[in-house]
Amino acid sequence: MPIAAAYMVPHPPMIIPQIGKGSENQIRKTIESYEAVAAEIAEIRPETIIITSPHAVMYADYFHISPGEKAEGDFGQFRAQGVRFRETYDAGLVNAVCALAKAKNFPAGTLGERDRRLDHGTMVPLYFIEQKYRDFRLVRIGLSGLSLMDHYAFGQIIRQAAEETGRKAVLVASGDLSHKLQPYGPYGFAKEGPEYDRRIMDTAGRADFGEMLAFDETFCEKAAECGHRSFVIMAGALGDACGSKSILPRGRDRRRIRNLFLPSSGAGCKQKIPGTVPVRAGGADPAAAQRRGSLRPACEGNGGKLCYRAEEAGGAGLGGCGNEAGPRRRVCLHS
Repeated sequence: MPIAAAYMVPHPPMIIPQIGKGSENQIRKTIESYEAVAAEIAEIRPETIIITSPHAVMYADYFHISPGEKAEGDFGQFRAQGVRFRETYDAGLVNAVCALAKAKNFPAGTLGERDRRLDHGTMVPLYFIEQKYRDFRLVRIGLSGLSLMDHYAFGQIIRQAAEETGRKAVLVASGDLSHKLQPYGPYGFAKEGPEYDRRIMDTAGRADFGEMLAFDETFCEKAAECGHRSFVIMAGALGDACGSKSILPRGRDRRRIRNLFLPSSGAGCKQKIPGTVPVRAGGADPAAAQRRGSLRPACEGNGGKLCYRAEEAGGAGLGGCGNEAGPRRRVCLHS
């Protein structure tokens, strides 16, 4: 069956009470919205929850899907080691995605895992979801340095795998908006920051997800956004279906924490995403985007600057699901 529903959600660690220690009350509307999303997922009762995270293993030219049967993680990085997660992966759906990627000669699979621990881009959504619903298996997917076109195409592969396996699945696109909204903030200010937030909120609010492909990647880099590629995977996974909800800022939260978003009931389904990737007049040049394969600024650490290193991922011990188009270069954006 197709993806049952999809959600764009933020992942600020301070929203977790054991980390925020009271400061999370400044974003109470965000918490309430997260709780509403969790309740909706519990009502859907999906067999599988797919989470795309900017903080999972990330490569320049390859989409990494977490392998194995189980994974654990905690918020020890944020001095809250007692908040722990033990998740079971949906190996069947992972294998289906890998098989489709191999058949299409698409660079995605389970090769090159460097860290089995769950990342906070995955755990923050799970924190709220698991307060309402726990009877699911997880698929965790990282982003890549490839173009927006490739991220959309990968979303289509995920959707096809869910349909062919008959999984009742929900997709959670984890990612924050711009980190360059205030001159006194940790990442400084760039005029592209508020402009990106305005555009993505408008696009998501209208449910016109195909328009996400028209965002120029250089513009996204200058805005220091965190979640755009995650959102584009979601767009591809939805295809022509309705059922996604964005999390958009409003009220006091919008003034205080501009890069968090809250769910909107949204207008009707207005998205127009054909089976092939659309190219809109005046949008980004797809060929240039494919050539550029640009990398994004980090979301956390290193002052928001690009942080990457090249590593060979070949050799024994990598494991995987038979996709020979393995990663050649690792991009470390968050360590």
